[in-house]
Amino acid sequence: MDGPTEIYDQLNLCIFPERFCLEPRGRCGELVSDTYLEIDRNTGKLGLIRNNEKPILIHDAEVKVIHGIVGIIKLVSGNALIVITKANLKGVLTGHEIWTITETEIIAYEKTTLHLTEKQIWYNRHFTDMIQLVLSTGGFYFSRTFDLSHSAQWLAENATPLFKRLPMMGRSDERFVWNRYLSAPLTSIPELFRYVLPIIHGFFDISRCIVNGHIFQLCLISRRSIYRAGTRFYMRGVSAIGHSANYVETEQLVEYDKDSDPKQRCLTSFVQIRGSIPLFWSQRPNLHWQPEPLLNPIDDQTEAFKRHMILQRDIYGGKHASSFANNFLNFLKVVVNLVNQKGREKRVGGELDRVVLRTNLDFVRLNAFDFHKECRTLDWGRLDILKKQLRGEITEFGFFSSFINSAEQMHKQKGFFRTNCMDCLDRTNIAQSMLAKVSYAKIISYF
Repeated sequence: MDGPTEIYDQLNLCIFPERFCLEPRGRCGELVSDTYLEIDRNTGKLGLIRNNEKPILIHDAEVKVIHGIVGIIKLVSGNALIVITKANLKGVLTGHEIWTITETEIIAYEKTTLHLTEKQIWYNRHFTDMIQLVLSTGGFYFSRTFDLSHSAQWLAENATPLFKRLPMMGRSDERFVWNRYLSAPLTSIPELFRYVLPIIHGFFDISRCIVNGHIFQLCLISRRSIYRAGTRFYMRGVSAIGHSANYVETEQLVEYDKDSDPKQRCLTSFVQIRGSIPLFWSQRPNLHWQPEPLLNPIDDQTEAFKRHMILQRDIYGGKHASSFANNFLNFLKVVVNLVNQKGREKRVGGELDRVVLRTNLDFVRLNAFDFHKECRTLDWGRLDILKKQLRGEITEFGFFSSFINSAEQMHKQKGFFRTNCMDCLDRTNIAQSMLAKVSYAKIISYF
């Protein structure tokens, strides 16, 4: 390990009747620390123990080799430790390994459930099954050396020496770290940061491509927000503090060695956003195929939209954007609204039109495109209409690029497309794919 903030490659989890011992190990299983983490199963106390003061009697323990700790959760029976037992390497981005979680295990501190009533046992099993169900759905990723929670542009703008000295969990974007709450008992103790893996939920894939003899790596990362997460119909709209439902930041990256020289490795990035229409609205499921969307007339929709957009500006407006207003001058956001402009969807889409006009934010433009009307019969060629509507911003926003071994930024993405339909699924996927292809074409021609 190179520094005091890097995460251990793997851990030996030694399970004793009275305690858990987590022993740091290297890639080849070698011992890499003179201390280990001890968790008292009776009191819940956590702390580092020196090997020479209290050696682990490994022959008396059940030993599991684990990839890392997800966190600690309180169940009906008491606390339980959640660990990653299996993970697959998905790819290598700029020299950093990216892993996907394939198996986890929940290990209760309590050795039996004899202290519980029959009803408590049922609830305890039910809660445990729900946690395992979520963790087994897939789409959970981690890296021990790369910050998966931030975009390449954000990292380039904010990667100060002080920032780099922060532990991985301490510098990650809280919007996209799904085990921040579970890991809080560990991260509250600074010495234990190296045991904690920030885990994102979404999508990651990377492929080697060849275009006109040029070899490059093509990568896609989607980061799903922890705020207002949930399935369609059950989770809609925006929260009082500006977080929208089903919010996802998607980043496409291209890694390319200029003149086939790894020392001149270039990284480009283009970020898009999707999220539920940022108003107070709901569409709870019922016996109808498409429930009527509801807007409460007493809700302040203007304030809801404004808070969401200002929050977006604070996040994406540039280095230290929340402190220096001048950095906002180059920030723009286009809201691409794909809902039907008649019928039940018009109720929410029309309200969005009204609110955008009323707020009159100079850094936001609304672009309405009735997807079902324009692309009926699956005529995707009609997307050229949307492309022409956004042509100016596509050129103006550009993309981020920089040399990995240099602090110099060659290009900066100056604006962002925020796309929505009703569910932020099919229509949004197609529109974002169109924008992604246009951006890729510009990036490839740049090389």
